[in-house]
Parts: sequence; C-alpha cells; structure tokens
Amino acid sequence: MSGKGEHQELYFLGISGVLMSSLACIAKKMGYEVTGSDHHAYPPATTLLESNRIDFFDGYSEANIQSPDMVVLGNHIRKNNVELNAVLSRGLKVVSFPELIAQLFSRSKEIIVPAGAHGKSTITSMIGHVLVEAAYDPTVLIGAVSKNLGSSFRIGSDRYLVVEGDEYTSSCLDQTPKFHYYKPSIGIITSIEQDHVDVYDTYEKQFQAYEVFSETIRKDGLLLLCADSGGVLALDQVREDIRIQTYGLSPGCDWLAYDMAYSEGKNHFKVDRMGAFFGEFALGIPGRHNVQNALAAIAVATNIGIPVPAVQEALNSFSGVGKRFELIGKTDDLVVINDYAHHPTAIEKTLEAVRSQYPESTIWCVYEPHTFTRVKGLLPMYKDVFNAADHAIVSDIFAAREESLSDAAHATDILKVCQDSRAEMIYIPRKEEVLEYLLDNVRPKSVVIFMTVSDFGNTAGKFFAFEKERGMGQKK
Repeated sequence: MSGKGEHQELYFLGISGVLMSSLACIAKKMGYEVTGSDHHAYPPATTLLESNRIDFFDGYSEANIQSPDMVVLGNHIRKNNVELNAVLSRGLKVVSFPELIAQLFSRSKEIIVPAGAHGKSTITSMIGHVLVEAAYDPTVLIGAVSKNLGSSFRIGSDRYLVVEGDEYTSSCLDQTPKFHYYKPSIGIITSIEQDHVDVYDTYEKQFQAYEVFSETIRKDGLLLLCADSGGVLALDQVREDIRIQTYGLSPGCDWLAYDMAYSEGKNHFKVDRMGAFFGEFALGIPGRHNVQNALAAIAVATNIGIPVPAVQEALNSFSGVGKRFELIGKTDDLVVINDYAHHPTAIEKTLEAVRSQYPESTIWCVYEPHTFTRVKGLLPMYKDVFNAADHAIVSDIFAAREESLSDAAHATDILKVCQDSRAEMIYIPRKEEVLEYLLDNVRPKSVVIFMTVSDFGNTAGKFFAFEKERGMGQKK
C-alpha cells in the first residue's frame, strides 16, 4: 500500500466518527502512530478504537496536542474548537478525512465509490462482501458496521478500494464535498435529494455536487445511475469519455430487477442485463430499495469480471449493515428493529419494507430527527412518510454539530405537518420516557422499529430485553 507511515504520528481530531475511527485503525495498521480526541464518543467507534489499541482523549484540550506530523480533521469539528485553534496557531499540517484517504490510496488501481442520498452504506458493504467472497481482497471503508466484515473497515490489497462517498463538506476548513477527492474508476449514484440543508440550501446546489462527482471519475471509467430516481438520470450525458449504465426497477434499465418476492427470509428477484435474462438472485435482507442496492453491486461485480455464481452466493449470504434494518430481537409476539433512517424518503421506504415483511403486525416507529436545519429544510416532506406505521413516536431532535441552532426547528413541527397521517403520532422528548411508554403500550404481535442516529441509550435493546424477560404474551 502507498503512504507507509513508520515513525509518523497522526492525530485524529474528531476521531469517533464511524469513518474517522475506521481510517484511524487503517492508518495504524499501515504503520502510523495514531492518537486523537473527541467529545461524548460512543460505540461502535469507541469499541473499534479500543479493540485496535488506539488511545484517544475524551474531551478537547490544548494539552492533548503534542507534536504530530499531521492532524486529520473530522468534519464535525467547528472552527471554535480549542484544539483546532492550537493546531493552527502552531502551524501544524492539517488534512481532512477524504484528503488522507486520497493520499494513502493514491496507487489503488480500482476505486469504487457508492454515493447518493440513500443506500450508500449498504451498497458499499455489499460490494465489499462480494469482492471478499470472490477472493479479490479489497480494502473497504464504510460509514456503518458491516455484519459480514464484522467491522466498518477492511484492509486488503492495493488493487481494490471500496469507499462510501458522501457529499457533505470535508471539514470546517475545507468546503469541498468529501467524494470529490476520491477520483473513482467506478462511481455509483443511488439518488439525489435535497439533504444537508446547512450546506446545500437548494436542490440545484446539491445536484451540482453530484455533477462534479461524475466529472471526477477516471477516463474510461464507469458511472452507474439508479434510473428509479429521476434526478439521477439527468447525469446520463455528463461525460462522453466514460461508460454510463443504468439500474433499477424501471423498464428500460440496463440492469433491471423484476419478479420480486420476499419468502423464507430472502428477497428473491430476477435480473435482465441489456434486455436479456441475466440470472436469479436471493438477497439476505428485505425491501425493494435493497433490491435496487443489490443491482448496483451486481453491476459492479460483473463489470470487474466476477462470475455470476460467485455474485449469487455472496448476495445470498449478505447479512446487512448495522442500524440498517438491523434485527435486535424476535419472539412470537414481538420484533424489534434498529435503523438509521432520518431523511423523510428513507423513513417512508423503510416503513414500507416493514409493512411488506410483517403485513399482519402492529407497527410502531420510534423516530429521532437528525439536526435542526434538516428538519426545518425538509419539513414539508414529512407529511405522509409514517403512513405505513400504526403508531409513530417522535423524540427530541439529535443536534449533532448544531447545538447552537436549537431555535431553528422543534420535533413537534413534524407532528404538525403529519396531523393527517394514518399513523397515530405522539411526541415524547426523552429516550427514558420513550422506553416507559413502549413498555406500557406495545401489545403482542407488534413490530417496533427504532429510527435513530445516536445510540439513543440502547433503548431498542433495553426494550426487547425487558419484554422478553417478562413475557409479552402475558400482556392484554
């Protein structure tokens, strides 16, 4: 691998982000000395760092900074951070997370970057799993924990790097969208929707970031576009010196999935390639949106030469990604699922997947909104997204990097927009109160899905453990 780091020290400022912690582990395995800091860090990042014996400070202080050769700046660090100010005043070299990736993997022959508003973590994990199972020995970086890899990263050979692409800014010092640094040989765009309203205040600005991403693909490379997302197809003429292929559930796709059915815990579907039958597949996770994701992985694998049987076998054994329709526990009377959905479109698609898999159950959704600017900017989109649920609990907004913007929006704004929802809506501000309410009100034959960005105090795990211990079937 490029970027040998013997006797060089990297300091990760904001080390507990999922991708930041993964990159810190990769850098250590590549020979760098790694330390860092963060505030209110929690699993899985902390568990990952500890298991890789990376020491980090909990809290920021100028005294934490010794003499690193380079400071890697996480994008949730703000300009008023005491450590960042110390780093800048001392003239230490600072790079963003994506800049370091570009440096460490500059010699990679194939760089595969899934991007889009939805599904990029799952597709990155799928492609990584397929390449591993086909003995292609990839290096993989995911913004979530892959159940198959047992981690959010994997170190492999120089040849294949699979890294999740993100259009958010690289750092507070660098407004470049992260995925503009990677220069992929294969780029994937799942969808383009307005998101990250604090950065892109119009859809047009968001679209432009993807347009530039398309322009960063290497000459003679491949761009895969999901035809089911109308905005994505506007990029099908962006380049004449790369190959462009479409995938999805819409007629006319280069990679088309059809005859979909969910049975015996598998998502079954058939695929046509360029109008001709290509194969039958079974995917280990539910949802139409995951069939779309699988199509992207099938297209990538085929384009780099992996035989169809190997792809079929890998997708059949694909177990999913942490907090993406993650089964916490199941009894005859109760199913508890953990999910990361926070954008209105993701909420709607995920709840539709729950309803299709459990059509006779009472469905409860516990939703933790993510950032004040996102809720404010996307508020009208929430109107019908909870309709596939019977009950929806909305908790307080998770501020993340926006603690100073609490006046911009409130969780109850969502309930006002959803006043005609088919789901019974209720606002419960704190996770402790959510747990108590669920224990008092959820009855047998229910599915409870938690859609939270934070760990939410492991409320999903606690709820299932309590109900399993006392026996939900005893409730009337």
